[in-house]
Amino acid sequence: MKKSHWLTLLTAAALGPGAATTAHAQLAADLEAGAAFKGRYNDIRLPGEGGRAEDVFAGFTNPLSDKVTLKAGYRVFEGGVNISDVYSYTWVNYASAGVLFTC
Repeated sequence: MKKSHWLTLLTAAALGPGAATTAHAQLAADLEAGAAFKGRYNDIRLPGEGGRAEDVFAGFTNPLSDKVTLKAGYRVFEGGVNISDVYSYTWVNYASAGVLFTC
């Protein structure tokens, strides 16, 4: 079983001039179980002034043949802001599935 994972911390200074002063944290992991099954996890967090956001994804691919691969995943995006002028909160969940054809 092959595994890889990484943690990335970025600041606005690394994003270039004019970027917001918000830090960004990302955690990602890939997993391979034999030649058939590959998994992926990705977690991005964005804290901000008066609010925050988080985007989490987990999914996998599984080849059926040399030309056909199944894929499926689940994502949740959640975040909000609470300042004196605005209160807003969002929580979106969805699952996706697909078939990849290679010529």
